[in-house]
Amino acid sequence: MLLDEALIAIATQLNEASIPYMIVGGQAAIYYGETRFTKDIDVTMRLLPDQCEDVLKKLTAFESMTDHPETFARDTWVLPLRHRSTGIKVDLIFSATQFEYDAITNGQRKQIRGTEVNFIAPEYLIVQKLIAGRPKDVDDVQKIIQVQKDRLNIRRIEQMIRQFDDELGQTDFFQLWKTTIKIDIK
Repeated sequence: MLLDEALIAIATQLNEASIPYMIVGGQAAIYYGETRFTKDIDVTMRLLPDQCEDVLKKLTAFESMTDHPETFARDTWVLPLRHRSTGIKVDLIFSATQFEYDAITNGQRKQIRGTEVNFIAPEYLIVQKLIAGRPKDVDDVQKIIQVQKDRLNIRRIEQMIRQFDDELGQTDFFQLWKTTIKIDIK
Protein backbone atom coordinates (compact mmCIF):
# COMPACT_ATOMS: atom_id res chain seq x y z
CA MET A 1 0.00 0.00 0.00
CA LEU A 2 1.39 3.40 -1.01
CA LEU A 3 0.24 5.14 2.17
CA ASP A 4 2.11 2.62 4.31
CA GLU A 5 5.25 3.15 2.23
CA ALA A 6 5.07 6.92 2.73
CA LEU A 7 4.20 6.49 6.43
CA ILE A 8 7.21 4.24 6.96
CA ALA A 9 9.45 6.67 5.06
CA ILE A 10 8.43 9.71 7.11
CA ALA A 11 8.67 7.80 10.40
CA THR A 12 12.08 6.38 9.48
CA GLN A 13 13.54 9.75 8.58
CA LEU A 14 12.04 11.55 11.60
CA ASN A 15 13.28 8.77 13.90
CA GLU A 16 16.77 8.90 12.36
CA ALA A 17 16.84 12.69 12.78
CA SER A 18 15.63 12.39 16.42
CA ILE A 19 12.71 14.72 15.68
CA PRO A 20 9.83 14.11 18.13
CA TYR A 21 6.61 13.60 16.19
CA MET A 22 3.23 11.90 16.13
CA ILE A 23 0.91 10.78 13.36
CA VAL A 24 -2.40 12.65 13.64
CA GLY A 25 -5.50 13.24 11.52
CA GLY A 26 -7.08 10.61 9.31
CA GLN A 27 -4.24 8.09 9.58
CA ALA A 28 -4.50 8.17 13.38
CA ALA A 29 -8.30 7.85 13.21
CA ILE A 30 -7.89 4.79 10.98
CA TYR A 31 -5.34 3.32 13.41
CA TYR A 32 -7.89 3.59 16.25
CA GLY A 33 -10.73 1.98 14.36
CA GLU A 34 -12.38 4.57 12.11
CA THR A 35 -12.76 3.06 8.66
CA ARG A 36 -12.51 5.90 6.21
CA PHE A 37 -10.51 6.92 3.20
CA THR A 38 -7.67 9.36 3.45
CA LYS A 39 -5.04 10.05 0.84
CA ASP A 40 -2.52 11.98 2.90
CA ILE A 41 -0.55 11.82 6.14
CA ASP A 42 -0.58 14.49 8.86
CA VAL A 43 2.41 14.63 11.20
CA THR A 44 2.81 16.98 14.16
CA MET A 45 6.43 17.63 15.13
CA ARG A 46 7.87 19.17 18.25
CA LEU A 47 9.57 21.89 16.24
CA LEU A 48 8.95 25.52 15.40
CA PRO A 49 8.55 26.84 11.83
CA ASP A 50 11.97 28.51 11.90
CA GLN A 51 13.44 24.98 11.84
CA CYS A 52 11.86 24.27 8.44
CA GLU A 53 15.10 24.40 6.46
CA ASP A 54 16.80 21.89 8.78
CA VAL A 55 13.81 19.54 8.53
CA LEU A 56 13.86 19.64 4.73
CA LYS A 57 17.56 18.72 4.68
CA LYS A 58 16.89 15.65 6.85
CA LEU A 59 13.80 14.41 5.00
CA THR A 60 15.49 13.47 1.74
CA ALA A 61 12.71 11.09 0.66
CA PHE A 62 10.36 14.09 0.44
CA GLU A 63 10.11 17.29 -1.55
CA SER A 64 8.38 20.55 -0.71
CA MET A 65 5.07 21.21 -2.43
CA THR A 66 5.59 24.95 -2.20
CA ASP A 67 8.18 27.18 -3.85
CA HIS A 68 8.98 29.03 -0.62
CA PRO A 69 8.74 26.43 2.16
CA GLU A 70 10.29 28.58 4.91
CA THR A 71 7.84 31.44 4.30
CA PHE A 72 4.90 29.07 3.96
CA ALA A 73 5.80 27.26 7.20
CA ARG A 74 6.28 30.52 9.07
CA ASP A 75 2.90 31.83 7.88
CA THR A 76 0.85 28.64 8.31
CA TRP A 77 2.83 26.41 10.73
CA VAL A 78 2.47 23.66 8.10
CA LEU A 79 5.00 22.33 5.61
CA PRO A 80 3.34 20.40 2.77
CA LEU A 81 5.59 17.70 1.35
CA ARG A 82 5.31 15.00 -1.29
CA HIS A 83 6.89 11.58 -0.90
CA ARG A 84 9.17 11.28 -3.91
CA SER A 85 8.55 7.61 -4.71
CA THR A 86 4.77 7.38 -4.11
CA GLY A 87 3.54 10.95 -4.62
CA ILE A 88 1.68 10.77 -1.28
CA LYS A 89 1.17 14.15 0.37
CA VAL A 90 2.53 14.59 3.90
CA ASP A 91 1.65 17.68 5.93
CA LEU A 92 4.24 18.43 8.59
CA ILE A 93 2.66 20.49 11.35
CA PHE A 94 4.90 22.54 13.63
CA SER A 95 3.87 22.83 17.28
CA ALA A 96 4.39 25.07 20.28
CA THR A 97 1.73 24.10 22.82
CA GLN A 98 2.09 22.00 25.93
CA PHE A 99 -0.88 19.92 24.78
CA GLU A 100 0.97 18.96 21.58
CA TYR A 101 4.23 18.30 23.43
CA ASP A 102 2.42 16.05 25.93
CA ALA A 103 0.59 14.28 23.10
CA ILE A 104 3.87 13.56 21.30
CA THR A 105 5.49 12.30 24.51
CA ASN A 106 2.48 10.09 25.32
CA GLY A 107 2.06 8.75 21.81
CA GLN A 108 1.50 5.08 21.06
CA ARG A 109 4.31 3.43 19.18
CA LYS A 110 3.39 0.81 16.63
CA GLN A 111 5.66 -1.38 14.53
CA ILE A 112 4.82 -1.19 10.84
CA ARG A 113 6.97 -3.53 8.76
CA GLY A 114 9.79 -3.22 11.30
CA THR A 115 9.62 0.57 11.64
CA GLU A 116 8.50 2.25 14.85
CA VAL A 117 5.76 4.80 14.13
CA ASN A 118 4.49 7.15 16.86
CA PHE A 119 0.72 7.71 16.71
CA ILE A 120 -1.13 10.25 18.81
CA ALA A 121 -2.79 8.44 21.76
CA PRO A 122 -6.57 8.03 21.29
CA GLU A 123 -7.39 10.29 24.25
CA TYR A 124 -5.40 13.16 22.74
CA LEU A 125 -6.83 12.47 19.29
CA ILE A 126 -10.36 12.66 20.67
CA VAL A 127 -9.64 15.99 22.36
CA GLN A 128 -7.91 17.35 19.25
CA LYS A 129 -10.84 16.38 17.03
CA LEU A 130 -13.46 17.76 19.44
CA ILE A 131 -11.66 21.09 19.50
CA ALA A 132 -11.50 21.13 15.70
CA GLY A 133 -15.26 20.61 15.89
CA ARG A 134 -15.91 19.84 12.23
CA PRO A 135 -18.71 17.33 11.62
CA LYS A 136 -16.16 14.89 10.15
CA ASP A 137 -14.05 15.19 13.31
CA VAL A 138 -16.99 14.69 15.67
CA ASP A 139 -17.98 11.62 13.62
CA ASP A 140 -14.41 10.31 13.97
CA VAL A 141 -14.63 10.80 17.75
CA GLN A 142 -17.85 8.80 17.96
CA LYS A 143 -16.36 5.93 15.96
CA ILE A 144 -13.09 5.93 17.91
CA ILE A 145 -15.07 5.77 21.17
CA GLN A 146 -17.10 2.83 19.88
CA VAL A 147 -13.99 0.86 18.96
CA GLN A 148 -11.68 1.93 21.81
CA LYS A 149 -14.21 2.43 24.64
CA ASP A 150 -12.82 -0.24 26.97
CA ARG A 151 -9.27 1.07 26.55
CA LEU A 152 -9.88 4.82 26.85
CA ASN A 153 -8.96 6.90 29.88
CA ILE A 154 -12.21 8.88 30.04
CA ARG A 155 -11.11 10.80 33.13
CA ARG A 156 -8.02 12.03 31.24
CA ILE A 157 -10.09 13.04 28.21
CA GLU A 158 -12.48 15.04 30.39
CA GLN A 159 -9.60 16.62 32.29
CA MET A 160 -7.99 17.84 29.05
CA ILE A 161 -11.31 19.12 27.66
CA ARG A 162 -12.08 21.02 30.87
CA GLN A 163 -8.60 22.52 30.78
CA PHE A 164 -9.22 23.89 27.27
CA ASP A 165 -12.60 25.25 28.38
CA ASP A 166 -11.08 26.86 31.48
CA GLU A 167 -8.34 28.51 29.45
CA LEU A 168 -10.99 29.96 27.12
CA GLY A 169 -13.49 30.81 29.88
CA GLN A 170 -16.24 28.62 28.45
CA THR A 171 -17.85 25.17 28.64
CA ASP A 172 -18.42 24.62 24.91
CA PHE A 173 -15.96 21.75 24.43
CA PHE A 174 -17.18 19.84 27.47
CA GLN A 175 -20.78 20.21 26.29
CA LEU A 176 -19.78 18.95 22.84
CA TRP A 177 -18.03 16.00 24.50
CA LYS A 178 -21.14 15.11 26.49
CA THR A 179 -23.38 15.26 23.41
CA THR A 180 -20.85 13.31 21.34
CA ILE A 181 -20.78 10.31 23.67
CA LYS A 182 -23.62 8.16 22.40
CA ILE A 183 -22.64 4.93 24.09
CA ASP A 184 -22.37 3.86 27.69
CA ILE A 185 -18.74 4.16 28.68
CA LYS A 186 -17.21 3.57 32.08
